[in-house]
Amino acid sequence: MKKELIVRLKNEAKIQFEPFVISSTSKFIDVSPMFSELNFPLLLKLKHEGLTTTLDLSTLPDCLLLHLDESNQFSGATYCINKSDGTFSIQAQSKTILFIPFPAPFSIEEITSIHVEPIN
Repeated sequence: MKKELIVRLKNEAKIQFEPFVISSTSKFIDVSPMFSELNFPLLLKLKHEGLTTTLDLSTLPDCLLLHLDESNQFSGATYCINKSDGTFSIQAQSKTILFIPFPAPFSIEEITSIHVEPIN
């Protein structure tokens, strides 16, 4: 089922995304291969019982990761700016993460809410 992700901003603007949705049960994910098959935006749904997930972000294009809680509400952000050839990974507690291109079309300080809705 396709999903629509709506980001509402403090100035009452609304930005809509139709992300590619990927589910994973792994606690370690190499994200780069996902972007060779798909494109931005990408919504990663994690379905495991662990407290954290390690995401290898090496060689990804520059992007912003928006972390969503169990209610799909905005709970934090991570910038992925790959300027070197070294490895880059993070640990995330969120079970839902939206990857969007950086620079983003909005400032994270302006986010008031994020909603994920099915598209009919």
